[in-house]
Amino acid sequence: KGTTFKKNFLFKEVRVINSQYKFYKNNLIINAGSKSGVQKNSGLIGSKGVLGIVTNVSNNYASIRPIINPDFGLKVLHENSNSWGDLIWIPEQNSFSSIYVKNIPIYTEVKEGDLFITSGAEGLFPRGVIIGRALSIKKNIEKQTLVIKIKTEEDFSSLKVGFVVKNQLKMELNQHLNLK
Repeated sequence: KGTTFKKNFLFKEVRVINSQYKFYKNNLIINAGSKSGVQKNSGLIGSKGVLGIVTNVSNNYASIRPIINPDFGLKVLHENSNSWGDLIWIPEQNSFSSIYVKNIPIYTEVKEGDLFITSGAEGLFPRGVIIGRALSIKKNIEKQTLVIKIKTEEDFSSLKVGFVVKNQLKMELNQHLNLK
């Protein structure tokens, strides 16, 4: 399952030359830019899991909005149940090693240690790239959802290598997502 989807993606190895992880709005810089084919709104994964999305590109460098930035958002899946949730980083409540998954239905059975992965919905990442594992699960009775704190798979304090993800079918997918 998912192999045909991964075939649509190209991966370019890059070096992370700057990783902010102690700020309100963190940022990463990689040593590749438009000369190497890096484009805005491409995904970036590390050797273990998701890192972020390319926000700015010059000839030889690119800036990345990491998952540990409040402006980052992504649809994610709870691997065991295939339930959809939203990845949200809240600076006052999360450190650089944790992030929340919200809006998973309250009846979903989520246990500590369960994996959360990319859904592939936005076409930025292939489905199944690891984001992290459940640390704690709380119920939001009012919204009938779970609030799950997960430990990020990547350690943002010691990043070295990344892979820029290029979806060869993204323009076609965007027609269906109504994105430009």
